[in-house]
Amino acid sequence: MKIWLFLCLFGCTLTGNVTEPFIPVEENLPMEAYFCPRDDCLGQLQKFNNGSCAIYNSPKFQPRILVTKDARTSGLMHNKFCVVNNMVATGSMNPTTSNMKQANNLLVLHSSYVSRLYEAELGELVAGTFGKGFPVQNPVIMLNNHTLRIRFCPEDKCKQAILEVLQQANSSILYALNLITDEDIAAMLEEKAETLDVHGVVGEWGGRASKADRLPNSVRKKIHHKFFVVDNEWVIAGSANPSKAGYRKNDENVIIIHHPDLAKKYVEEVDYWHSLGT
Repeated sequence: MKIWLFLCLFGCTLTGNVTEPFIPVEENLPMEAYFCPRDDCLGQLQKFNNGSCAIYNSPKFQPRILVTKDARTSGLMHNKFCVVNNMVATGSMNPTTSNMKQANNLLVLHSSYVSRLYEAELGELVAGTFGKGFPVQNPVIMLNNHTLRIRFCPEDKCKQAILEVLQQANSSILYALNLITDEDIAAMLEEKAETLDVHGVVGEWGGRASKADRLPNSVRKKIHHKFFVVDNEWVIAGSANPSKAGYRKNDENVIIIHHPDLAKKYVEEVDYWHSLGT
């Protein structure tokens, strides 16, 4: 069954007619969420020593292949992901002395299909293709009966994908964001807060473009997270801040997962920091 799904990823039938793409299925593979510095995120990254990574800044971790920040004057290689042996690690942490002391998250996925998507993106970065690239092909997978959607910014319309999930919220949106300067994301949170439970924590960054003071029910803490939790079921994570640069200029990755058990861990992280108050 897995072979058939793979062969038909780009849409086919036994008669050769083009149809909607099949969604690949993988089962019995773990997903692991870690929250730094409480958890040993650097120790988890060490599992990727022999792998390939795209990490904005990584003096404390040097894998076999590393693509790091480039010399562009507009936009950054701002990813934080690694791939090895059908495993992917992604999240918000840069392995630097200062960043490892801040609140961050690391998501580890075991999936040959997800690995191939990230390897393809890494190949573009290794080749020097920054700030553009081919849109990801067939970015949806069923992993352990949970839906995963993969996006690489800027080519995969990350902002649109995130707004679609936020718009569909029925009961709650929780957030933990290092910074927010995107008007549409801020407006969506304000709108949803009129009828839903919307609360979270935002970093101490306070540039002129910041929308942090507009976020509903927020507290300011020294965090570096970049995630949302919708209806206690959907997790939106990855490397992208909700900003013009994060969605339109930088090389970033975003992963959207429907997984209530995983979402619970992200909710606990938000509520821990939110409970500390201002």
